[in-house]
Amino acid sequence: FFFFTVHCKSFTTEPIQVIECSHRGYCLVGGGKSGCVHAWQIPTGRLIRLWNAHFKAVSALAFSKDDALLITGGEDGLVHVWNLMEVLDVCSVADAAGNVPSNAKPLHSWSQHTLPVTSIAVGIEGDLSLVATASLDQTVNLWSLVDGSHMCTVSFPTAIRCVVFDPLDQAIYAAGVDSAIYEHCLVPRHLHQTTTSSVETSNDAMVLKGHSDSVNCLCFNEDGSLLISGANDGHALVWDIYSKQCIRRMLHSKPVTCINVLSKPKGILLRGQRPAKKGSKEGSLPWITLQKYALWKQEELPSADADLDSVHDLFQPTPPGGKKSNKKIKKARESEGEERERGVD
Repeated sequence: FFFFTVHCKSFTTEPIQVIECSHRGYCLVGGGKSGCVHAWQIPTGRLIRLWNAHFKAVSALAFSKDDALLITGGEDGLVHVWNLMEVLDVCSVADAAGNVPSNAKPLHSWSQHTLPVTSIAVGIEGDLSLVATASLDQTVNLWSLVDGSHMCTVSFPTAIRCVVFDPLDQAIYAAGVDSAIYEHCLVPRHLHQTTTSSVETSNDAMVLKGHSDSVNCLCFNEDGSLLISGANDGHALVWDIYSKQCIRRMLHSKPVTCINVLSKPKGILLRGQRPAKKGSKEGSLPWITLQKYALWKQEELPSADADLDSVHDLFQPTPPGGKKSNKKIKKARESEGEERERGVD
């Protein structure tokens, strides 16, 4: 079994609006409501840096693919690019509270947006990548990390909640508050000059419609053939990029706010498969689902020395009407107990 254990806790003096982890898993950053950015060292859980990045709350964070740069966006409409070597300078001196503030200045500062920044996407080329920033002002701006120049502005008919690049950086996908997903192709455009293009009149635009409420998050699978979207309507949709069709719909009880695609770990069983018997070399025990784990009490959890046959019973699917039959059995037992008490009296 796989159970999550809390190794350390870090208490902040303000609410954290957004968090982001570096690709190599060394640094975790969080944006505060006051505009401060907190940086933690993941192996130790220690807060290593705290600095003022924005005048208002931090609303978006993103690392470059090589983890050399950190891009922050705020509700003040500004986007800053930070060099992590300067921000995480070991020569900084801790203050009286034990925090280590950073006096580093941003490598680039962009002020093209007029409303809060909602999402930041970084391309695959490291320091040579493009950066896409989305905002509630109904625009997505493209920037160059090389010199910080503004490449172009793509306008949309609605406010944008999330923006992502496709795996080849040939198109951007923007999630709108009008429940639509907009695809904008970048290949035919001359990105080396500042232009303004409108999705409503562009031949490169494609609109994906399947949600009934504001779309909050987008994510590609590893090969870029599938796009997963989550919205306030509680649905997570899987789109085929080539046919532009929704091929799967997953329902949640509450709005979907974040999506991440991971490779399937070895030993995780598919639905309908049984754990391996004791002494067998095939397969392993599956992960416990969060919903089932929440309903279990601590004393009901199987121990490490439990018999595998008893563990098999925990993962048996409930037969149709199983819950109702259990209730009937419970009521029958209660009625039998009441009759016995009457007979004793």
